[in-house]
Amino acid sequence: MNARDWVAELQTWQQRYAQMAERVRAHPEAASGVTPRKELAHEPGWRLYRYGDVAGPPLLIVFALVNRPDVLDLTPERSLIGALLEHGVNVHLIEWDEPPRRRDISLATYLQTYLARCVQHVLDANGTTRLDLLGVCQGGVFSLCYTALQPAQVRRLITMVTPVDFHTPDNALSNLLANIDVTLMADVLGNIPGSLITRAFLALKPYTLVSKKYLDAALGEISEERLEAFLRMERWIHDTPDLAGTAFREFVQLFFHQNRLVEGALRLGASDVDIRSIRQPVFNVYATRDHIVPPAAARALSDLLPHAPYAEFAVDSGHIGIYVSRTASAQVPRRIANWLAG
Repeated sequence: MNARDWVAELQTWQQRYAQMAERVRAHPEAASGVTPRKELAHEPGWRLYRYGDVAGPPLLIVFALVNRPDVLDLTPERSLIGALLEHGVNVHLIEWDEPPRRRDISLATYLQTYLARCVQHVLDANGTTRLDLLGVCQGGVFSLCYTALQPAQVRRLITMVTPVDFHTPDNALSNLLANIDVTLMADVLGNIPGSLITRAFLALKPYTLVSKKYLDAALGEISEERLEAFLRMERWIHDTPDLAGTAFREFVQLFFHQNRLVEGALRLGASDVDIRSIRQPVFNVYATRDHIVPPAAARALSDLLPHAPYAEFAVDSGHIGIYVSRTASAQVPRRIANWLAG
C-alpha cells in the first residue's frame, strides 16, 4: 500500500469514528434493566426483587459482589431474566448494596446474614419451604456454600460461570492475584474501589476488551439495537461497585490463594463448609471461551459432588457473552428452564 492509499484509509477511519461518535452523543442514556420488577424487601446490604408474576417454584439469582446484575437484563433481546420468565420460571434477584464506609463486612455476613435473609423472604413470599438457587460467577461460590450450609432450604442448584478450582494453569485471574498482599491492600484502602477492580479485569485481555471492541464498533456497520446493547454494556463494565475490604480479603485468601473448595477445610465464621455434602441436583453452566473462569475451573465441580445428581452445559461464548450474545440468549435460558422443569 502506497502513501496515498494510507492517507485515504486513515481519512475513511476518521470519518467512521466521527460518525460513530455523533451517534453515541445523540443516543439517549442507556438505562439499567428492562424487565419490570417489584421490590420484595430491602435491608442494609441488599435489595430483593421479584420479576413478573409467574407461579411455581421460586428461583433466586445470586449475583457476584463484583459488578451489578444489570447484565442479566441488558436489553429486551438480550435478557436472561426476561427469557426465563417467558419460559415460565418464577424469578427473584438479590442486588447487593454498596458497602458502607466501614470495612469489616465479612463473607460470613454476606452468606449467613444477607443471603439467608433474602432466602427467607423469598420462601415466605411464595408460601414454600424450599427454593432453587442460580449462582452467577462469585455468586455461584456463594450458592454452593449456602446449599452446603442450609440444605433443607434449597431444592436445586444452578451454577453459571462459577469458579470452583481456582488453581488451574490457565486461570489468569488467579495468576494475577497470586502474589498480592490482600491484607495490606484492605488495610490501606479499606473498601476496595470498584474502578480498581474494573482496571484489573480489563488488564486480563487489554486489546480485546479495550481497543478491539471500539475499533469493531466504529469500523463496522452497527444497528440501533446493537448500539443500544453496546452502550448498556459499556455502562455496566464501568459501573463496578466498591467491595467490602474484609469480604474481598477473605475471598481472595480462601479461594484464589488457598483453593478451599477443592482442598477442603473451608470455614466461614463459626461454620465449616463442605460442598461435597451437597445432595441436591446441580446444573453447571459454563463458557468454553471464558478468560475469567476457564472451563476447567468450572468443570472441576463434577468431581466434588459425589452424592448430587449432576449435569452440565457448555456454551460457546466468553464470560460475558454467556449472558448477552445472541446464541447464548437463545440457548441458556431455555436449557435452564428445561432442566428445572425436568
